[in-house]
Formats: sequence, structure tokens, C-alpha cells
Amino acid sequence: MTKYARPVILAVDDDPSSIGHISTELERRYDRDYQIVYSTSPSDALAQLGSLRESGDRVALVLAAQWMPDLTGAELLGRVCELHRSAKRVLLIGWGDWGDEPTADAMREAMALGRIDYYTLKPWKSPDEFFHRTMTEFLHEWSRADATVPQEVTVVANPWLPRAHEIRTEVHALVERAHAVFTPPGPPDLSRMERTFTILGEDVAISVGLALLSYRKGWDLDAVSTPMVTAIGDMVTLPALFLAAFIPRNDAVNAVVAAGCTVVVLVALVAAVRSRRDVRRTLVEMIAVIAVFPLLDIFAGALLEARRPSLEAVPAILILLPPFVSQAGALGGILSARLSSKLQLGVITPRGMPEPPAVVDGAIVVGFGLPVFTLIGIAAVALANLTGLADGAGVLHPDAGAIVAGTVLAGLIVLPILLVAGYYVAVVTSRFGLDPDNQGVPIITSLMDLVGVAAVLFAMGVSGVTIHG
Repeated sequence: MTKYARPVILAVDDDPSSIGHISTELERRYDRDYQIVYSTSPSDALAQLGSLRESGDRVALVLAAQWMPDLTGAELLGRVCELHRSAKRVLLIGWGDWGDEPTADAMREAMALGRIDYYTLKPWKSPDEFFHRTMTEFLHEWSRADATVPQEVTVVANPWLPRAHEIRTEVHALVERAHAVFTPPGPPDLSRMERTFTILGEDVAISVGLALLSYRKGWDLDAVSTPMVTAIGDMVTLPALFLAAFIPRNDAVNAVVAAGCTVVVLVALVAAVRSRRDVRRTLVEMIAVIAVFPLLDIFAGALLEARRPSLEAVPAILILLPPFVSQAGALGGILSARLSSKLQLGVITPRGMPEPPAVVDGAIVVGFGLPVFTLIGIAAVALANLTGLADGAGVLHPDAGAIVAGTVLAGLIVLPILLVAGYYVAVVTSRFGLDPDNQGVPIITSLMDLVGVAAVLFAMGVSGVTIHG
């Protein structure tokens, strides 16, 4: 049974004077429609949020000051989504805190990592209309996302016309179905969704399963999904291609499989075209991307084929190429996805030059990318030696340090291109109103396949690992 009859606004600040001023402002303006709760301890606030979750209470808004004992405000707000996913999270700062470098860095990092929805200034006068304008905007956003809040639908028509009654009936049915879908008594039935998606292909089922797991654990899906899905896709695709190579050996099986695949594709296309408008738009956007950008992968394959003799002489390069281009695409996809999310939330704007939160995301990608590329080079050399492929090549194996150095050099070439492409793909999709989920990852991964292959070939030649030719 719920503890409060109204949605909860929770404010947290260890400064008694400040929390008193904040709670007074909130109570004067919102006490009629919201339950105002406050705390001077981050640990106590987390305990209160856990208790509210157990009692089934709805939390609309959590406000937290940054510098507090035990937990900072950003850390506290980052854990709110584990307990109340729909709650809006706002970091409270004082006047002039943007000029304090540690506070400004903490704010930028919190926004870049998705720990907060935004920040606002603490109220400093009464009434503080600037503070209340921000609070009203967040409460409005929360109420629109909360399915338990009634949404008004007005049918404008002559009440005596039969068509007016038909429209009213149709709208009522739509609202009822939407209410049934979007008004859960608790968290969504994820186990039912998992069972439903077992009928899908393996790679799609894994992608959906990963999304559900991220939802349950409160992970940032932008940072988790792309590297996992691309790696799993590579692992599933290569064996599938190997098995598919046996199909053409039997003419009858080949014809049956080809006809079946053709029928499935045509049925899916017809169903998509006859479906809702948003589905048709998604189909058009995906076809445009999938039809054009795989050409970059073909060019990458042509580059490899042209250098095949020199690559076969150094098996370590053949070992490191797939993970190198895969991780380059994954890092670019992560960057594009995170920037697209920030553009959608209004944290950054689609400008020609990146804003601080976008710069932070780029720095994170570079910070992860260089160690990852170094480890790929080391692992490729070790695997080539352990498996005996280096000796079996029948040539003098290049120095291991040169291969690792070539891999790092290739990473240094790829990373700037990755940053520029990731940022401007997100900006262009935002400006043209395109769905970034249909554009960012396929464009970036295809581009990184070509750029990654070219960078590795160039870097290995410069490092003396391969012979130019």
C-alpha cells in the first residue's frame, strides 16, 4: 500500500539552512499536488527512495546538492534510476558554482554519463520564479511520461453526427489500449518479453535480451549495447557464413532456401509498408543506409585482397584486424549514441563546434580506445605465437614490439576520424529529424571498417611490419 497519496518530490542537501529554504519554496508552490520530502543525508535519502519503491509510491523529482558527505549529489542521482526510473534528477548548484572548477567538472561529467537530467540554481529569494520555472518544466516532463497521470483527448465535432460518435468510440478504444500497455502496476513483465523474442533470429534475440538486462540493472544502454552487439554479431555472422557456404552444393536445397528467404523478405516488406506511418519511415531510413554504406565494407575487402600476400606473411595482422575494426566501430557507435541521446534531451545543441558535454564524451572514447587498441595488438602477437601460425607462415616473424606499435599508430589514426564522424553524424541526424538509432551505428561501423583496415595497413607499413606494395 502506498505511503503517500501524491507523487513525491525529494530534496537532499546537507546544509540545514539551504534545505530549509528549498523545502519552503517547494511546499509553498507544490504542496497541494505533491508530497514534499527532504533529507540532509544522501544515505538516508537512498533509504527513503528504497522505502518508497517498496510501498509503490511514485517519485516525480529528486533534487540533490553536489558536495555532501558519503555521496556526492551526482552519485546519489545516478543511483535514483535503479529505484525510480521515471523520476527526474536535478543537481542543485549555488550562484557562481560554474566558476568553481571541481563543481563544473562534476556537472559536466554527470551530464555526460547520464547521471542527471540537468542542473538548476538553488533558490536564493522567495519566491524564486527562476527556480520554479525549472521545477515546473521537469514536473511537466515527468507527468507526460507517467502513464498513471490522465491525459486529455478532445474530439471536436458536431455531437449529433454519426461520424462524431464513431470517432469518439475509436479514440476511446485507442486510449484504453494505450492505458493497458503503458499503465503497469509495477515494472514491465520482462520475462514475457524475453519469451516473446525467442522466436526471433539469434542476433536480434541477443540484442533485445541485452536491452532488457540493461533496463533491469540500470545500465547506460548507449555504452553497453553497441560493443556487445557488434562483437556478438561478428561471432554469429562468421559461423553462419561458413554454414551457408554448404547450401549451394545441393541445387534442390539451394532453390528451396532461396525461395523461402525471398518469400519471407517480401512478406516482411509488404507488412511494413502496410503498417503504421512510423514503421514505414523507419523502413525507408534503414533501407537507405543499408543499401549505401555496405559499399564501404566492400572497399575494405578490396584493400585486404590487394594486400593479401603481405598479410599472409604476418598472421598476427590477420588476427588483429577483425577485433580492431570491430572495436573502432563500437567506440564510434557508443559516441554517436551518447551524443544523440544528449541532443534528444537538450543537454547539447546541434552546433558546428562541440559543447563541453560532447567533448567529455569524446575524451572518454579516446581514454578507452588507446588501451583497447594496445591490448588488441598484444593479444594478436601472443595468439599468433601460441598457435604456431607465425612459424607456419614460413617467413621471418616481425618484432612483436613493431606489431604492437603499428596497432597503436593505427588507433591514433582512427580515433580523430571516429570523433569527427561520430559527432557530425549525430548532429546531422538531429538537424534533419532522422532517427539516430537507424543512422548512427550502421554509418559509423561501416565507415570504421574501411578506415580501420586502411589505418592498419598504413601503420604496419610505416612500422616496417609489412612491405609496401
